[in-house]
Amino acid sequence: MRYLSILIIFLLYIHHPLVAQNDFCKTENRTVVQGERLNFRVYYNFSAIWVAAGEANFTTKLTSLNNKPVFHIVGDGKTYKSYDWFFKVRDRYETFLDTHTLAPQKFIRNVSEGNTRFSNYVEFDHPALKAHSDKRSFNVPR
Repeated sequence: MRYLSILIIFLLYIHHPLVAQNDFCKTENRTVVQGERLNFRVYYNFSAIWVAAGEANFTTKLTSLNNKPVFHIVGDGKTYKSYDWFFKVRDRYETFLDTHTLAPQKFIRNVSEGNTRFSNYVEFDHPALKAHSDKRSFNVPR
């Protein structure tokens, strides 16, 4: 019986060889599509009181970057005007992703929260394994 079990396992292995379940370098997009919209209400919590004070909206559009098709995903977050006196937020995040692999191509961040303001711009050079921001360059993994 033991030899029969080993033979069956061996035959199954030959017939269906083991395959890696996830190979990141060959990841294909099965999640992001153009025209997606997500809208959220943002709450502040004061002890046991929850106050709807802003919103965050995300959109996905199909466009091109360097003559390649990309998803342009934008996230906008802001407080409602009636709460700007307390803590005004106007944030915008943009990312450009390869439509097939979802590899990032470009990233833009503009933040305005209270008295804090800053921005960041990053372009990815995947063949060189580099990311170039407005201040410096970084090595990125394959």
